[in-house]
Amino acid sequence: MLFGNMCSGKSSVAQILRNEAGFEVVSAKDVIERNADAAGDEVRRRRQGGFLLPDPIVTEWVFSALDSALATGRPVLLDGFPRTEPQARTVLASPHCPASVVFLDFDLPVLRRRFQNRVLCVGCGMPHSLRFSDFEGRCVYCASRGFVPRLTDRPDYFEVKTDQFEAVSMQVVPALKRAGLAFLSIGDHATLAGLRAETLALLGRHGD
Repeated sequence: MLFGNMCSGKSSVAQILRNEAGFEVVSAKDVIERNADAAGDEVRRRRQGGFLLPDPIVTEWVFSALDSALATGRPVLLDGFPRTEPQARTVLASPHCPASVVFLDFDLPVLRRRFQNRVLCVGCGMPHSLRFSDFEGRCVYCASRGFVPRLTDRPDYFEVKTDQFEAVSMQVVPALKRAGLAFLSIGDHATLAGLRAETLALLGRHGD
């Protein structure tokens, strides 16, 4: 399970593990993007404003995607879920509850700096941070050279997301620790190569 605030690097870590370790990734963000437009005006408004969606809706979407991922027989990475205590209780009660959590825990100034330097690849949609010193203007995942601002990356959106994370999502951590899940962490990095190396080293140390 990947757990962390907006701009903490969950998508980058997930993509590294997908490409280099064969993980199936169930991303809450991607699941919501696929389903939100068909879920009604209120859900669309909440998503566009950065507000958390109702627990039953998100849980149903994520678990449907999780069932499909588990059917592949490959290891599964749950990215960005759970975000609330009710979601955590559902995950913990599942027979497929993850054994470990990778917690990307950074201070707000680090997250803000990442947010201010974030772009999206036009080829694959993956976020990239211009603050990485070895970023050379080419997507590290699909090799595209086209990047655009992320439409939701407005200052008000960032404030809503980070405030909710501190007030709501951080309450998930004690529940996961009480359940005995192992907590691992990945530090902040100045280079993409450093992030990749630490991610793979972490996997090697805790592969079981």
